[in-house]
Amino acid sequence: MIKYLMRFILLLAYLFLLASCANELENTEVHVPDVKINGTLIELATQTICWSAEECLDILGASNSELTIDKVATINHFSKIGEELTITFHDTPKPDTINLTIEEIPEYHDQWSYNGNTIRATLPNKSGTYTYNILVYWHGEKASTAGLANYQFQITVE
Repeated sequence: MIKYLMRFILLLAYLFLLASCANELENTEVHVPDVKINGTLIELATQTICWSAEECLDILGASNSELTIDKVATINHFSKIGEELTITFHDTPKPDTINLTIEEIPEYHDQWSYNGNTIRATLPNKSGTYTYNILVYWHGEKASTAGLANYQFQITVE
């Protein structure tokens, strides 16, 4: 019960922030980054959450008002321990904040303020299959969120 109450409170705060700004990202196509492992482009599953306050309300209303990201089907990519993962956005406007998480390593979370340069991360140093989530924010006026997208992929480290 407390879990659902907290989600509801977070949802209200989030929607308040979205409604407080004019959005330059309305009607914008999904900005899919280039994600590479040692220079090889990998395929991503993309789920855009919202580009405007109105669209966010529609999407969140259709998902029982929960601010969650559903798992999406992914294609597994193979790599070796210690290889480099890079993330680059080419479309404009560029995102402001990028978060990278690995579902199988709950304590792993990287966050960058994106300045247009390629982001670099090292793959895990233990063999296994890892599901990566890239949660990206475009900021609006007065520290509000103007856009939010999620990208997901799997990597098997051998």
